[in-house]
Amino acid sequence: MVRYKNLFFDLDDTLWDTAANSRDSLSEAFVYCRLDRFFPGFEEFSRLYSAHNEQLWADYAAGKIDKDRLNFERFAHPFRLAGQETGDYRGFRPLDAQGILPPGAAARATGRPLLETFAKHFFALIPTKTKTLPHAFAVLQALRGRGYRLFILSNGFRELQSRKMRNSGLDAYFRKVLLSDDIGLLKPNPRFFHFALSATQSLPRESLMIGDNLRTDILGAYHAGIDQLYFNPRRLPIPAASPPPTSPTAPALPAPPPGWKPTFEVHSLAEIPSLLP
Repeated sequence: MVRYKNLFFDLDDTLWDTAANSRDSLSEAFVYCRLDRFFPGFEEFSRLYSAHNEQLWADYAAGKIDKDRLNFERFAHPFRLAGQETGDYRGFRPLDAQGILPPGAAARATGRPLLETFAKHFFALIPTKTKTLPHAFAVLQALRGRGYRLFILSNGFRELQSRKMRNSGLDAYFRKVLLSDDIGLLKPNPRFFHFALSATQSLPRESLMIGDNLRTDILGAYHAGIDQLYFNPRRLPIPAASPPPTSPTAPALPAPPPGWKPTFEVHSLAEIPSLLP
């Protein structure tokens, strides 16, 4: 068995519960802005937002859209479907918390002012959320206790990731956090992983990438010559010979060999310590 020294973790939906924390933040922003004026309820808004948001993140990872367009379109999409005038992405700065309308004004606002307040309020809320995936802390504690060097590799935004990790307590376990925002490259680009190896003084044969996204985390690491641990709690099937289609516009990664599988696959984080002595 290979004895790894360096463990590279994805953050969102691998350790930090992005799905749950995002839902909580969306729900609070929905109430703050009284979006029940335009949608039959939060569940309908969440459905419209979530499907489009997943598509946009795939396009972002593929380099088809930039951060500004991602952060505009993810919120503007359900607003447009509700008949609200949104304008375009230029000048839209939701990660800047200044300019949030007070509750009374937000409850009366429409169109672009309402969209901007909703997005800003969401981004003000989400880094304060602290839900993590089951067993995350126990696994990190065990791995650190065995002498592994732990690092974060994330496509998330610099304005949020450090605050998310600090507020949830995850930051205490990691030696370094490497973000696509800072590097100028996105997973699954193999150059992102090569940069991470260099920045952490890690050798590929002594390193393991752990993540929940088959394309960005696992296939990206594979093409960079790094072993992979696929965290697959939904038990999604692994295609036999090609990456899954994450977006109609996403360029395909080179296909792995027929019958390829990740180095490891787990369905719970609790399985990891038994694989890594």
